[in-house]
This record gives sequence, structure tokens and C-alpha cells, in this order.
Amino acid sequence: MSISAEVVAQVERQVLQVCSTAGIAGVPMEALKTQFGKHGQAFGTAMRQLLFTARKIEHFKKNGLTCYRLASDGPAGGMKTMKAAKLGQLRDIEKMCYEHVRTADVKGLWSKDLKSALKAAGHAATFSDATIDKALKRLEKENLIKKVKTIAHKNRSVFMLFELDPHASLTGGTWYEDQKFDREFVKLVYRAVFQYIREHDAVSIESLERAINNAQISRRNLTTDDIMAVVNILIYDGKLVEGTSGSGQYYQLATQIVDSSPFADVPCVTCPIQQQCDSSGCGPYNPQDCRYFTQWFEQ
Repeated sequence: MSISAEVVAQVERQVLQVCSTAGIAGVPMEALKTQFGKHGQAFGTAMRQLLFTARKIEHFKKNGLTCYRLASDGPAGGMKTMKAAKLGQLRDIEKMCYEHVRTADVKGLWSKDLKSALKAAGHAATFSDATIDKALKRLEKENLIKKVKTIAHKNRSVFMLFELDPHASLTGGTWYEDQKFDREFVKLVYRAVFQYIREHDAVSIESLERAINNAQISRRNLTTDDIMAVVNILIYDGKLVEGTSGSGQYYQLATQIVDSSPFADVPCVTCPIQQQCDSSGCGPYNPQDCRYFTQWFEQ
């Protein structure tokens, strides 16, 4: 059954009106469902377009409830206005540096690569390295960009927009804390996953992810890939086996469980750049030069 574009547009206007009336306090999702749920799929389509396409509304948690308000009423709206004002006051070199860093997105940009890019664009005679460094410091001071340390290069930092979260390949992701492999945290999740599967027998990765996150044993929300990495460790350790049913893949206890956990300490298993690691030693990421693998191996 096709959804009328006219009905979707009408629901969008009505939702915006309700959110506008509610102001910064927002409107609970249940209230929106009660008022607009009768429109069925048109309501869902309208909400998705307002949230992700037009970005006219935003969601937030209030007293445990999911609520919605106009994007301009929330922190993001105020931040955008403040950020626009700061960008308008930048000098040419600062604007150029900002644009290059913005383009680098969550992978960040090394200052040396930034300087090379500016020189390649014909700005070598205009802007010296000292001038570029000064521009980067100004952008940092204004909280427009930030410096992020990388796990692959101990003494190298990259720049990215202040509001972005670094890519896992830079920081190590979930399993690293201050550039150090957090063995104890891996073991904590390892035990929690094993205990849940032991109590519930055949478990899907989706239900396992929900259960572990609901248990709130982590400082952050664990993704499917995070949980899958720990499940793989348990499989390597001989404690779990994988099965398939009509509803998909599931995981359950192995018939004979091994007591030791040799793989729980290996940083390679949860490494975010393991697919880029070259065992021949020729690539930029390899076991021979990895300080985390060396530390584990020498224990």
C-alpha cells in the first residue's frame, strides 16, 4: 500500500506545530503516537524525514522517556548558532585549516598532511608552518577542532572537528582506555556474555547485545561488533559453539568447556584495525611493530 506524500507532509506540519508549542521541554514519543499513530506508516515516514532528512527535530531522554523537540530549541541548535558566529570571525588561513580538518571527518588529519595539502594548493609562499600552527591553536582554543592521539603512532596526533567522536582505528575503540588495551574490561564483558548464555542456552547476537547493554557493565554502549568480538573469543576458548536455526544464528555452551581463557588477553582479537594488519611485516600495521602485541607476548 503506497503512502500519500500529501498525508506525510500534513503529519510533518502537525508534528512540528506540537513540538513548537512544547518548546524546550519537548513531547514524549507516546504522546505523539497517541495523536498521530492513526496515520500509520505516514507517521513513521514523517518522523524519519523530520529527524534524519530535514533534521528539523531531535530526540532526547527525559525521566527515562524518549522525547522530541525542534532542533533549534535543543543544545544542538544553540551550538550551531554559536559555531556559525565563531566561523564568521576566522581569518583566511584559519578557515582553510578548518575546511581541511572538516573534510578529514572522523579519521582526522595530521598537521604534516595539512601543511602539505596547503602547499600543494599553492599557499606555501603565503602561509609558513608557524602560521599554520598558530591557526590550529586558535581553532583549538575556540573549540572548533580538537587534537586526538592515535594508537598506531604513539607520538602522533591528528586534528578533527570538536564535536566528532574519533574512529576506532585511532583510539582503539571500546577495548582501549587512554591508548592502553583494557584487559580487565574485556574479561568483565567476557564473563558477562558467558554467564548470560549459560543461563539462557541458545542466544542470538541481538538478544545478547540488548542484555549486556541493559546490564550497564560498560561505560559506553557496546555495539554488535563489540559483542561479536567477545563471542569469538569464547568460541576460540572452546566455551561456546555456533549454531543455525530457522530464525538465524545462535550461540550456546560447548559440550566440553575448557577452563582456561588463553585468548581473552590477546589484543589482536578485539583490535579495530586487525583487517589492516599485515603479518609479513611490510604494511604500516603489523605484529612486529605493534607495542600491544609485544607487551602481551612478553608477559
